Amino acid sequence: NFNREWKFVRSNVEGAEQEDYNDNSWYNVGLPHDFSIPYWQEERHYTGYGWYRKTFDVKGQWIGKRITLDFEGVFHTAEIFVNGEFAGKHEGGYTGFEIDITDYVRQGQNTVAIRVNNLWRNDLAPRAGEHNFTGGIYRDVNLVITDPVHVTWYGTFVQTPEIDSTKSKVRMQTEVANSSSTARDVNVINTVYDSDKKLVATLNSDTVKIGPGEVYNFDDTSDFINNIKLWSPEEPNMYS
Repeated sequence: NFNREWKFVRSNVEGAEQEDYNDNSWYNVGLPHDFSIPYWQEERHYTGYGWYRKTFDVKGQWIGKRITLDFEGVFHTAEIFVNGEFAGKHEGGYTGFEIDITDYVRQGQNTVAIRVNNLWRNDLAPRAGEHNFTGGIYRDVNLVITDPVHVTWYGTFVQTPEIDSTKSKVRMQTEVANSSSTARDVNVINTVYDSDKKLVATLNSDTVKIGPGEVYNFDDTSDFINNIKLWSPEEPNMYS
């Protein structure tokens, strides 16, 4: 979780992306955060820019791995800088996104700076209506460390293609990326547990060679799982 110990200023200041920028006078904030909290008590609705800054440590064991920032929501345009370099941009206040910062970090202390704006644009929803238009990093942010061969961002999809009141099959699609420089032999094992944490199915894929920079979607379906417990409001059985 990457929500704690941010600095914030509600202004479009020059040079705030640089590592040596002095942000001591900025507010100390945690995420989720809003430009205008509490917005209904502000004298005027703020439209414009805000900057967020944070220092963090990259551990030695992370070097050679893939390091990303996972944003669940920023309203509405975010520009991300790491150690003074531009790492990526996202437009749209209601969609999550990830920024790969592997090439911008180093072992030890690093600085991430994010410029956010909520300026009205006719090509970004919402354009009118009863919505919250106040800007900011208003959902959680996570720092994600994976191996070069990894399941992609939201890269799993679950279906029950054949199901009745007593039995069901489970279909698992798993998107795996190889961001290394060599081909890798990969297989995926999915396990299904009932609400009592009892193992009820295992899906073991064939081994596939994934080339460098390539993505492969594994697609496997289990045999019938018998004696299933369906979900209902009265009996909210959940499988994982």
